[in-house]
Amino acid sequence: METETKKKQSVLPVIIAASAMVLLVSIVAVVLLFSGDKRKLQKQLDEGRRYLSELDYEKATVAFRDAVRIDPDNEEVLDLFHDSYLRWMESDPERAEEIRGKEFHTLYALLAEGPSEPVERLWRELADNLEQ
Repeated sequence: METETKKKQSVLPVIIAASAMVLLVSIVAVVLLFSGDKRKLQKQLDEGRRYLSELDYEKATVAFRDAVRIDPDNEEVLDLFHDSYLRWMESDPERAEEIRGKEFHTLYALLAEGPSEPVERLWRELADNLEQ
C-alpha cells in the first residue's frame, strides 16, 4: 500500500511538469505565429508603399492585396488596398479591368470566411467606384 502511494506521489510531479511543458510550447508557438504574421504584414505594407512612391500601382495593389489576406480587419491595410486599386484603375484602366476579378475574388473569399465590417465596406466602395 505504501509503495502505491509513493508511485502516485512520484507520478504527479511528472504529470505536472509535462502539462507545464505542453502549455509553454503552446504559448511559444502562438507568439511565434503572430509575430510571423506581423512581420509578413509589415513586409507587404513596406513593399506596397514603395511601389506607390514609384507610381507602380499594379504592384502596389498586389502587395496590399496580400496584406489584406494577412489582416483583413486592418483599416489601414484596407484603405491602402482601396487607394492603390483606384489609382491603378485611373492610370491603366484596361489592365486593371483584366485583373479586377482577382481583386474582387480576394475580397469575396475574405467575406466568405465570416462577416467583417471593414471588408464589407471596402467591397461596397470598390463596387461603387467601378460603377462610376
